[in-house]
Amino acid sequence: MAYVFKFNWVVIKMVKVNKILFLETLSPYSLYYQNLYLSLKRFCDNIINFDRRFLYLKFGKEKMNQLLLEKVKQEQPDYIFTWLTWDELALDTLIKIRETSPNTKTVVFFGDDDVQFESYSRFYAMFFDYCLIGQRQYIPRYKKEGINNVSFSLMTNSDCFKPLSEPKKYEVTFVGSEKLDKSGRYDLVKYLKNHGVNIKVFGPGWSSHKDILDVYGGVLKNEEVVKVINQSKINLCFTKNNYGKNQLKGRILEVAYCKSFALQEYFSVYKTLFKEGKELVMFKDKKDLIRKINYYLSNEKERKIIAERAHKKALASYNLHIELENLFKKTKNISSHRSLPKTNKIIANISKENFNNREKLMKKIKYADYISFGDEKIFLPYKNYLQSYSIEKTGKSISCCDFYVNSKNLGDYLMFLSYDAFERLNNNELSQVLNIEQLMVKKDYFLKNISLFAQVMKGKPINFLNKDNTSVVSIPLLRLKKIKTRDYNVISKVFNFKFLYELYSLFEQKKIFTNPFAYSLVGEILSGKTFILRILLNNILNKEKWKKLNEIRS
Repeated sequence: MAYVFKFNWVVIKMVKVNKILFLETLSPYSLYYQNLYLSLKRFCDNIINFDRRFLYLKFGKEKMNQLLLEKVKQEQPDYIFTWLTWDELALDTLIKIRETSPNTKTVVFFGDDDVQFESYSRFYAMFFDYCLIGQRQYIPRYKKEGINNVSFSLMTNSDCFKPLSEPKKYEVTFVGSEKLDKSGRYDLVKYLKNHGVNIKVFGPGWSSHKDILDVYGGVLKNEEVVKVINQSKINLCFTKNNYGKNQLKGRILEVAYCKSFALQEYFSVYKTLFKEGKELVMFKDKKDLIRKINYYLSNEKERKIIAERAHKKALASYNLHIELENLFKKTKNISSHRSLPKTNKIIANISKENFNNREKLMKKIKYADYISFGDEKIFLPYKNYLQSYSIEKTGKSISCCDFYVNSKNLGDYLMFLSYDAFERLNNNELSQVLNIEQLMVKKDYFLKNISLFAQVMKGKPINFLNKDNTSVVSIPLLRLKKIKTRDYNVISKVFNFKFLYELYSLFEQKKIFTNPFAYSLVGEILSGKTFILRILLNNILNKEKWKKLNEIRS
């Protein structure tokens, strides 16, 4: 079944979908709601919301996954849509969805392949039927690995972002989070303010910088974002992420849909979307930014012409409604699911005891292609599969995965982030946090460095991993009972504090003083894990983090 919808000058024959399960929040602050949910409403009158983020916070990962499978079994949706960023969806759950509802097609959006493809997206993509990605330049990488059901989308809804009859009350604005580390956003805003630019910034995180509070306008709801874009003579679009890497961002389309003018931080891939100088203006450094701000503030006519051209190009070429229409047409009558790629590699798992007898060790690994370490009881599903896949695809000698830190009373209360560890720690710090159980290595690498591995098994630090020889899997694939360091400065850089989510859940359920979890947490602190107390204090006092949790809740 299809119906005709006229969108500006584009006539779309839209496929009708019976039922969609939407796994995101419907918060008025949420881009998931504003862009994806409202776009899906065009195609489906029966969209069932399952807010996995809120349910994860409220009930924990295991319970949330159980509830999701129950919902899928009950509803048997045609499609499931999600915007995956965390570890919240268990790999087992994604496979069980296919078994529970064989005709349900799963669709995932990955927006950060510039940092996530190598360690995250390429693995999760195998468990979904279809992928939409926000980094266009990575499509060949997916297809090279046999993941062909992938297409480009900046996931921006032109029904929400549109021209308004608003006066231009702001000269220069930036709307977006402050972001930490290497994004450079704060430095650019401060530089502009100090050089006399009349700038206004909106979004979470900025209130922590007292020196720019006078140009900070707070956090905006969705409709307020659209209004500010329309009210701005120049909308700044920053490109760098937390790691200082350039990436495509949907802001360029948000501004174009509003027929407003964007001044975009330079990234060459934007030139594949818009014609530079005619539909797109980019700045390369601070001085270039100042120069172009002054020029385009003084040349309103030229500003309007460029904004008009970008508006037409965005609607014609990067229309989310057309992208979803193509997806539904392509997949509507497909009932089969993409199988996981086969791997024929033989993996030998060895323990500390195996090093006591060299002859038996050699016999155990004789026919192996890869070597893993530790007690297999602590391994989570697909550990060996994903790590062998990562070695095979990258050609690197070592694979290193994320892990949970688990205790009997707290469950999985920390999660180690391997990618962040390699990005944020020096070699000495990195050697303090790595565990042998995280690793899988090629057999020939193991044999060449067998004495090194024997020393590690005796407690020596792992100091031979680097970005060149190690492939990272940013998915927790095992559970450990201990962490090697209690240095808060190191822990804060490379661990996700899962126990905070549990505390928030108990707070929501009004069980914070009746549930033993909080008292167990105190026990862990008294046992010497004082870093937990510091984490608690820093996060309880962080108003931005609590506000963000409340936005997910709302």
